[in-house]
Amino acid sequence: MLEETISYQDNFPISITVANISRYPIHYHKDTEIVYVLDGSISLRNGYCTYSLSAGDIFTNAGHEVHTMKSDTENITAVFHISNLFFTQFFPELPKGCFRTNPSSEPSPRLSHLKHTLLQMLIAYLQKNINYRDACIEHCMEVVRTLHQHFNLFAFNDDVVVHFNCDNPVIEERISHVINYIYANHELKITLNDLAEMEHLSSYYLSHLIHQYCGISFRDFLSFARAEWSEIYLLETDKKINTVAHMVGFSTSRYYEDAFVRWFGHTPREHRAANRNNVISPDNLPVLEPVTVSRILDTARRLSSRLIRQDTNLSLAKRIHLTDRIPSGAEPISAFRHHLKLSVTAADFDSIGYSLFDHLRQLRCTEVVLICRDGDDPGRCDELEQKFLKRGISVELRNRLFPGEQKHYGFDSVAGLIYIVRQGVIEPHSTISLGLRDQGDPNILLKGGRSLLTSGGVPKPMYTGLNFLVSNDGELILRNKYYAAVRLHNEEAYILMAMNYNSDILGLCQGADTIYHADDVLNAFQDELTVNISIALNPGEYLITRYSTSTFDSMFGLMSKLHFPEKLPLKYDIHLEYTTDPIVDAYVEQVRSELSVDMNFRGAGVQAALIQKI
Repeated sequence: MLEETISYQDNFPISITVANISRYPIHYHKDTEIVYVLDGSISLRNGYCTYSLSAGDIFTNAGHEVHTMKSDTENITAVFHISNLFFTQFFPELPKGCFRTNPSSEPSPRLSHLKHTLLQMLIAYLQKNINYRDACIEHCMEVVRTLHQHFNLFAFNDDVVVHFNCDNPVIEERISHVINYIYANHELKITLNDLAEMEHLSSYYLSHLIHQYCGISFRDFLSFARAEWSEIYLLETDKKINTVAHMVGFSTSRYYEDAFVRWFGHTPREHRAANRNNVISPDNLPVLEPVTVSRILDTARRLSSRLIRQDTNLSLAKRIHLTDRIPSGAEPISAFRHHLKLSVTAADFDSIGYSLFDHLRQLRCTEVVLICRDGDDPGRCDELEQKFLKRGISVELRNRLFPGEQKHYGFDSVAGLIYIVRQGVIEPHSTISLGLRDQGDPNILLKGGRSLLTSGGVPKPMYTGLNFLVSNDGELILRNKYYAAVRLHNEEAYILMAMNYNSDILGLCQGADTIYHADDVLNAFQDELTVNISIALNPGEYLITRYSTSTFDSMFGLMSKLHFPEKLPLKYDIHLEYTTDPIVDAYVEQVRSELSVDMNFRGAGVQAALIQKI
């Protein structure tokens, strides 16, 4: 039973196993597999080559590649399986891939990007937050895309299979076509002239390219592919050697045996005898020792932070330019109206006093959840309840864990603003529930609470975003992953919003993490986003007021520059007022029939434009 069948639970197209691997018998599978050594080291044999993988190394086993793993020392190894059946709808050539990501002495930003994306997928997979499936699939799409674009070919160095190294994308693409064609049609008669005609090149020039960049001749490469493929039939069946030879494309068993000896160092018959008993089966299962989720997450985050420090361009920053248009009388998608429900405690009133009611009034909050925790004086809770009721604020009494006490440091940063604005766009007619203030020592600025204010009463970035959502009722008329548009009930006024983010940014508000990991994720994201939206308007003068908040122009950004002291030094207190409000700009424009608004920024952030006829 050489083939290992991968089980995907609940039709989820990704399976990840993390363990201390002692022995993984010889096997293959039809799906793509990526082995990532997080800690320690293992030995991996793929075909006739054996590789030593240390912490931080990855290796890709394409479908039908026979391989085995073992280690005599403790290790933490993640094995990713990617369903070809699912992902071929996006990448039709995936089953034909010949991926090579084995260790190289030359650092590669593409390989670093691939490793980092795998780590983010692993972290999301283990944390299993609400949208972890979508996040994992998004990460996996990027993994497969990177494999296809940059690792779908290989070369030889002294007869050892190594990563292909060429900076010429045209040559890279041609060699990739050749390798994939040979593997997909290895059992057929393939000539150099056939390949040359396919690539619209002379056979002489193609032969030169293959030898120069692959390290061996076309004939040798063809015999290698056939010998490698034959290992499945040798170990999985009892077919005779001459039958196997013809099955993989050799004209005679002599040619087959000569090729096999060259690559594997012994005859096909000797290979079968030496390895038949080491094949995976119900009586010969992998020897794996489980590793705790907390240890895996700590190790993965440490590797991720190291990659970011080593490569400031890790994110391979993308430039996204989007354009859209809002016609006159655009049909509404949905009503745009949000209701706010805040959780408060008696400690909130003790800390910020009557400004508590100022915040509720500014945020148009008419409903609160009053948390009366163990140890609170019931009389004080009753007194505070009456204060709310006198101001027309309904009160729900509860005695439970305050939501802001769970740590998600994204809520202290611009990620919290993105999270709340995105939620407001995805659910344009909803109730938003948050805590008003982080609990605990007011001198500790960043606690990662799911609240609008720090313990000391300083507004977080999402405070402004939430105020924007609850203060503007209208109709959602345009919605995209990165932007949205709302027509206010006054038809001469619009709000445009744009958000620059990825799944890692959103993950900062959904999984418990360290403040340093949040900082790494925010700094690593350097994508540029330009959104241009044109709106058909009646002629006249319009006031355009723009609001902008980014990673760097925020309270979290200030604390990052100070290396996250537990308490903010007094001399920096004055800077807080400049980091809690968005940057605001306003201008007047004369419109004849259409107004064009550009929003451009790099890194994580939110921009909004309020358009009003004067």
